Amino acid sequence: MQSFLSTGTFPSGKDFQRALKAKEKLVEYLAHLDAEKKVMEEALAIYKRVLSPVRRLPPELLMEIFSWTRNSQSYHVHRMKGSPWVVSHVCKTWRAAALSCPELW
Repeated sequence: MQSFLSTGTFPSGKDFQRALKAKEKLVEYLAHLDAEKKVMEEALAIYKRVLSPVRRLPPELLMEIFSWTRNSQSYHVHRMKGSPWVVSHVCKTWRAAALSCPELW
């Protein structure tokens, strides 16, 4: 293939077929690599979430942070957009901390 690049000639016959097959194989291989990359990116995203520093915060600190959000926003007890509702729907740990924080409600 390098000789065709340097001379500017078009491959014919067997060279053309060989180049076409090689190109198709490369396209397939790139598609395979893209699929593998997607799987690896999804796995990496999971590890990043699991290792997130916010997961190290003790419930007492979460409750303190949640109480600050309560004081900074007005909300209606029946509306689901208020701070207590939002933080209590993030995960089980945050829900337990939010429900254990009477100042929030």
